[in-house]
Amino acid sequence: MQDKTSSRIQLLDALRGFCIILVVAFHIAYNLVDWDIVPSGLVYNPVLNVLQPFFAGVFIVLAGISSRFSRSNLKRGLQLTACAALVTVASLLVLPAPFLSFKALFGISPTGAEIGALIESGKITLHKNILAQAAAGGMTTPGELGTLALASYQTPYPLLGVPITFGILHLLAVCVLLYTLLHKCKIIIPVSALGAAYLLSNGITQWPDTPSADYFPLVPWFFVFLFGVWLGGSIREGKFPKWFYEVKIPLFPAIGRKTLLIYLLHQPVLYGTLWIFEAVSD
Repeated sequence: MQDKTSSRIQLLDALRGFCIILVVAFHIAYNLVDWDIVPSGLVYNPVLNVLQPFFAGVFIVLAGISSRFSRSNLKRGLQLTACAALVTVASLLVLPAPFLSFKALFGISPTGAEIGALIESGKITLHKNILAQAAAGGMTTPGELGTLALASYQTPYPLLGVPITFGILHLLAVCVLLYTLLHKCKIIIPVSALGAAYLLSNGITQWPDTPSADYFPLVPWFFVFLFGVWLGGSIREGKFPKWFYEVKIPLFPAIGRKTLLIYLLHQPVLYGTLWIFEAVSD
């Protein structure tokens, strides 16, 4: 069998580049909606509800394929882990109260006084319905407003925001490291078979069940990753058509080779642009 590992396959890089362009485009739209610049329907609509998980799945399959070509999946997994940790820290820092948000992840809810202080400082803006309730009840002090705001929601996250605790980078880091371990121990096939059997018999559930702004649980997405691993084996052995290995595509492969860097930098650049725009507008 032919081993197609001597050079990069442009089609795979192009697909990766196309996916990261879609991610950036989606986040541009999401940020504009979040800042009330455009209508929410630009992001929250039936078409994107289908396309978003589909292209996320393509991206995860490509990561699985890459695992069959990587010189060291352990090194790759550790690199992704470090990048995922950086994303979590960055997502905490942009929230109005990082420490309170971090505590909330462990079930430690903030007090009314803490929320009141955030309201008083202008870091949290209350919904008009909560303000109307406060006015009707004669609640005027920050502590009273904070207590009422907390009581208005089942969790404090609508007030504090949610950091990224298990996003797509966290998923890929765990997938790559888990694949490395299972492959090393020669038990990837039986473990995968048992996991698939469990999902089929008990229904597909999401795990880990954790609050996260960008949420890609290991179950069921790990099996999408493993599908990519299986595809990658066939691609590496030259079982795909000749054109698959030889097709030349402009621009997209170059972008695809910088996917991780683009993913890490695009949101800071987008947020920075919006902050500058807001400052200039004021």
